[in-house]
Amino acid sequence: MCSVPLQHGQTLLSGSITTNLPWLYGASQTVTLTWNVEPVIDRVPPHFNSLPTGGPLGCNPTNIPDDRTILGMVDAGGGSGFVTVESQHVDVTNGCAVTRTFSLTAKDKCFHLEAHALVVYWWTADTEPPVITSVPGGGNA
Repeated sequence: MCSVPLQHGQTLLSGSITTNLPWLYGASQTVTLTWNVEPVIDRVPPHFNSLPTGGPLGCNPTNIPDDRTILGMVDAGGGSGFVTVESQHVDVTNGCAVTRTFSLTAKDKCFHLEAHALVVYWWTADTEPPVITSVPGGGNA
């Protein structure tokens, strides 16, 4: 069971009382009443407070984001206060164009609710130098 933190200004209504209740013919019974009223927390999905912007990385970038880097730039919250974020990425290459899509999932561990976000980066990977196939007469290859 998860314990949900109280919001500012909320208080628990709890306590107990023990008393003797008289019955007919002079008998009495000791009774203890106990109560614990807790605030109701909305069961809304978690939310992302901050996400990296994604975008172009140019040609042959040296610092391509990975899952750990992205998770370091993400912040998420939720009603219970117990939210984790997971990241997975997929690379798609089309010629020399590369796209990396991060799928982010924020999970509220108490309410078992999720939120999802995508962050996309793209770049060109030019790994082969140009090849000169012919030169004009008198040229040098």
